[in-house]
Amino acid sequence: AGRETWSYHLTNTVLHALVCVGLLELVRKLLPSLPSVSRVALVCVFALSPWLSEGYVWINGRSDPLMSLFLLVALHGALARPGLLARGVVFASCLLALLSKEVAALALPFVVLAPWLRADSAPPRTVLAFSREVAGPALALGIYLVLRVNALEGLKTHEGSTQLLAAARHTPLLLVDGLYRTLVPSDYGLRSLRDDYAGLGGEWVAVASILCVAVVGLAVQYRQRAPLLGAGLAWYALTIAPVSLITTTLWPGFGRYLYLPALGLVIALGAGIVLVAEARPTLRRAALGLPVLVAVLSAPLLVFATTRYQDEATLYADARERSPDQAWTHGFLGLSLRRDGDCA
Repeated sequence: AGRETWSYHLTNTVLHALVCVGLLELVRKLLPSLPSVSRVALVCVFALSPWLSEGYVWINGRSDPLMSLFLLVALHGALARPGLLARGVVFASCLLALLSKEVAALALPFVVLAPWLRADSAPPRTVLAFSREVAGPALALGIYLVLRVNALEGLKTHEGSTQLLAAARHTPLLLVDGLYRTLVPSDYGLRSLRDDYAGLGGEWVAVASILCVAVVGLAVQYRQRAPLLGAGLAWYALTIAPVSLITTTLWPGFGRYLYLPALGLVIALGAGIVLVAEARPTLRRAALGLPVLVAVLSAPLLVFATTRYQDEATLYADARERSPDQAWTHGFLGLSLRRDGDCA
């Protein structure tokens, strides 16, 4: 198709659809007690999220759906009956996920622990059996690290301790922000997290930290009755953690970085719905209907979000309109107009 954009958008849409199918099958395996309508609605919360559209509507976001798709294949391989074919699928999928994007490394522990997450599966009970489960992801990670050192001349991830401290300060804000944008329908807009968080004082960090501790406490309290609640939240927290480094530098974008973490949030939300439905029968209907409501409210917002991607000028003009006091919006809009010859 040459430089025609339709082929790129078609490829991204197919990738996103495949991720949704893989997620639906994962929800079916991990949460079999959920009614089929609720399972589909849960996946629609992911599929129709306006913020996650940045990962597949924006052509440059393709690495996130690719990585997520390969990790889902690896999880399904880990949940399948143990055998040479299943372990081969796990190894190949983990390697392809890592080659798609390095954040996949933080999801590999969940691939290893997948047999423990499924209620009707039999996790390995011996050290030898467990080592076989570890072998595929570990080998994939080793090959990736060797390739990365040779291709990128090292494993550097940050500039120094000052950047790490700033990233640590922003982490609670990032966790709460990502949780809200993924699960609560809200209008999409291109953001620079550095500029958004720079104007927030210590009181916001404190409030966000308290909310994070409360969520962790909830997961710990129900770790036996709803282990998938904690597992899904852990997936979310681990895979979004590297984005805290992006909050310290000018790097427009946010939604694409929520794409992989959102898979964990969907599992956690499903586990929470099952917990409420079983513990409070009077709230069962409301709990099962929650993902339906979120999906219905998200759909029109997703349509509006896609209109922002007509071209760079449209995208950055919308960002400037939303954040007129942030210099990057004017700068990127000016650069895109100048490149198109509209210097005035």
